[in-house]
Amino acid sequence: MNDNRDERLDRFFSAARSVRAETSAIEEFFENRLLASLREKRESRQTWFSWTWRLVPIFVFAFIILGSVSLIFEGWSSTDIFSAIANGNDDYQVVAYLEGE
Repeated sequence: MNDNRDERLDRFFSAARSVRAETSAIEEFFENRLLASLREKRESRQTWFSWTWRLVPIFVFAFIILGSVSLIFEGWSSTDIFSAIANGNDDYQVVAYLEGE
């Protein structure tokens, strides 16, 4: 009984191997379908560049808030912009000169 099943199975496999599959319908316009699916996936993804432009207003708002808070709490009396940058630098140079460094 097992021999009959094995023989029949072997005949089915050999028949399946001898029949050539019809792939012309699948091959037709394959490149177009592939490119269309890639284009659709690319358009559905959002790039980092689009996110940066969406986040610019938030960063500008944070910059304005932090700048105004730092100006309020620092309380510089000088209106010279370079005095804020070089604050304390003059003292360091005098001490370095007097110590001989």
